[in-house]
Amino acid sequence: MKKLLLLTGILSLTAVAFAVNPPADTTASAQVEVRAEVVNDSLTITDVYGRPIILDFRKISKQQQKEANALTEYKVSSSTAASGDIKFDIKLNNQTSTTDITLKNVNLGQTETLNSKVTLDTYEGTIANKQSEFRGFISGTIPNDQIKSASEGVYQGFTQITITVKN
Repeated sequence: MKKLLLLTGILSLTAVAFAVNPPADTTASAQVEVRAEVVNDSLTITDVYGRPIILDFRKISKQQQKEANALTEYKVSSSTAASGDIKFDIKLNNQTSTTDITLKNVNLGQTETLNSKVTLDTYEGTIANKQSEFRGFISGTIPNDQIKSASEGVYQGFTQITITVKN
């Protein structure tokens, strides 16, 4: 009887071991995002950790009674320490004032939108002598009436910070 139980156990384990392996013609695939960012080596603009800048309003409740606000810090970095002050103009969407950004709902085929106002804390900057970076803030506001009438989902939009070195 013990030999019969042992043989049954071995056959069961063998069947399980072979059942786990996929058949020889099985295939699998995954999408890979391929991305590259080309930058001017002398000056770069990132968040304070060297990553892309994201102004994130996070989750916004439709029941809130006020506008939604977001704030994030960015930095302009020089690849080497400045030998003399590096002064530059900063623009947001090629403007030196608050700019309107349309956020599109990525869940609903981008037909639903929210309007936000985005601004910089300053439109001029300086990387001081023997320093290698300048820091500033970008902020945004979404009016309460926009929030109340918006469909649920994730909204996304883009703007661009541009710096131009002065003579």
